Amino acid sequence: LRKRVKELEADKRQLQYELEGRETPISSRSRSSSIVTDTDIEHVSKLKSFEEENQRLKEKLESLNQAFMEFEENKDSKAPIRILLNQVNVLNEENEKHRHEILNLKSKQRDQEFGGLSIGVNTDFDLFKKDPELMNEDGELQMAFLSQRQTIQLLEAELKAERKNFTLNDNELREELRRLRKDNQRQQKLISRNLVYTSEAKTSDSLQHEVASLNHENVEFREKIELYEKEIKRLKKQVKLAASRLKSRGVDLNIGTPGNLTPSPGPIAAAVQRKDHVYMGMYAYKMEDESNLIRNLVIDLKPKLTEGVLPGLPSYIIFMCLRHADYTNNDTKVKSLLVSVINGITKSTKRHGDDFESVVCYLVNTCRLLHLLKQYSGEKNFTTQNTKKQNEHCLRNFDISEYRQVVNDLAVHTYQGLVRCVEKKLQTMIVPGMVEHEGITGAISSMHDGMSNDQEGVERITIYTITKQLSTYLSVMHNHGLDPQIVKQLYKQIFYLMTATTLNNLVLRKEMCHWSKGMQIRYNVSELEEWLRGSKLVDSGASETLEPLVQVSQLLQVSKKVDQDVDSICELCTKLSTQQIIKILNHYTPVNEFETRVEASFVRKVHDKLRKSRGDTETQKLLMDTKHAFPVTFPYNPSTVELDTITIPESWNLNFLERM
Repeated sequence: LRKRVKELEADKRQLQYELEGRETPISSRSRSSSIVTDTDIEHVSKLKSFEEENQRLKEKLESLNQAFMEFEENKDSKAPIRILLNQVNVLNEENEKHRHEILNLKSKQRDQEFGGLSIGVNTDFDLFKKDPELMNEDGELQMAFLSQRQTIQLLEAELKAERKNFTLNDNELREELRRLRKDNQRQQKLISRNLVYTSEAKTSDSLQHEVASLNHENVEFREKIELYEKEIKRLKKQVKLAASRLKSRGVDLNIGTPGNLTPSPGPIAAAVQRKDHVYMGMYAYKMEDESNLIRNLVIDLKPKLTEGVLPGLPSYIIFMCLRHADYTNNDTKVKSLLVSVINGITKSTKRHGDDFESVVCYLVNTCRLLHLLKQYSGEKNFTTQNTKKQNEHCLRNFDISEYRQVVNDLAVHTYQGLVRCVEKKLQTMIVPGMVEHEGITGAISSMHDGMSNDQEGVERITIYTITKQLSTYLSVMHNHGLDPQIVKQLYKQIFYLMTATTLNNLVLRKEMCHWSKGMQIRYNVSELEEWLRGSKLVDSGASETLEPLVQVSQLLQVSKKVDQDVDSICELCTKLSTQQIIKILNHYTPVNEFETRVEASFVRKVHDKLRKSRGDTETQKLLMDTKHAFPVTFPYNPSTVELDTITIPESWNLNFLERM
């Protein structure tokens, strides 16, 4: 019973504490707020009833204490025990009743507060800030409110992010749509211009082509002017050198000049040049100086040393040394000199194989040495164009016809090295300039810059880049005096390489087989043909090597629908193989809705027609052989320079040679 009394006292204190805690916030809230709701009045009334009940419980507790004291005084009496038990039962019932009422009151308060929260979160939160006693002691209402508020904030942040992403995507899509519409309008204008090709459009295109040709010719004229200026400087140097030599020999240079054409009153005395020595057109050297001779004239020969002097001057000097060995009947010297020269040229061309100008220099001297060996051999078929003095300088004691064949083979080998050097440079330009570059669909005037930079700062290769490189090669060969016949053969080989590489790329790349690409190829071919005419290389055979590209461009542009088109295609594409024609037709890809694909039935008709007309005699090849080489020849080209007039520049370090 004592233990039970202690528990009841603890419950009493707990209830009293809760009632006192409820009493204070409600009274403070009523004081702080000017608006009293029905719910607040109800809470106050219930709290008053709790206070009355609490007072009644206190009175019962007093009676219980008295009964317990009586029980302690008279332990034999059972009446206090019954009273005590009754009081305990009553207290338990009252305790349970109060607990249920408190729980109901709490649940009603929470429902009311959460209902207000759903209506206006910000308003209730301000209310909690102003009156923190409205929250219960365990903080459940505050925690629920804060969690709800955080959830709302997260949802608002996600909604803002989604709106932002939607706005960005919408702007990007609108920009892409605007760009596509603009590009579509441009394409439609181009297609309509090509489909409805009036006389006015033809006149405009012809004028644009004419302007392009004039600009190209203007560039070529400027290059020619530069070449002529260099040639004038070279001739001036030769004139000064000749004038200094004549002056050293006692020749009066003022006689015969335009400033002295006025006749003098007295008799004119003719100026007579006095010959101190008659030269035989030979250079003598000692056997131990042969290595120095080969090193200076062959191994260490620099292209800059040969500028402004007689083209092929090293070959003239070597032959004049050979003449002295023949004149002295020294077969060992003749053989050693020729072998050393051949070996030196072979090694030097291999070492300088990537330097175009160096290879040209060696080819010029090798060909000139071959012509000199023929011109001064004494054979009648080579001496018909010689002067009397040149025939006197022919070899006397040795027949070196076998060495002429070796030198001819050496010239072929050097020429092949020159072709490889050119191909290595042009291989990187052909596909970008001939196939991939789109010049016609854009502004044609933008291509006249030759090399134009794109947005990334990379040089864009066009057809004008290729023609500019071809002009550079031609200028170098002219400066070193390479035979025109060899130049023409070289450009025939170069143009074949460009045709083969371009055609192979078109056949293998499906995205390049369409109508506009045919127009671009034809334009590029016309620019190459124009360059050949401007460079006076029309008769070189290079134009004929471009014929397959002309037919490919026509095949991409002609109609490919009805049966009449089958006959026109077969008659048109005579330079293309059957496999190449069929491959291009199968790969033909329309670039817009105005074109249609080539039907399979049409391709079969073309194939049957070609097979019947050409039979089995045609070589069935799909790709052109880019390694094919045309045979090279070196037509005989005798020199008009007499050997006894040739001198060696002092800067060549050949002082050990003695002029004979």
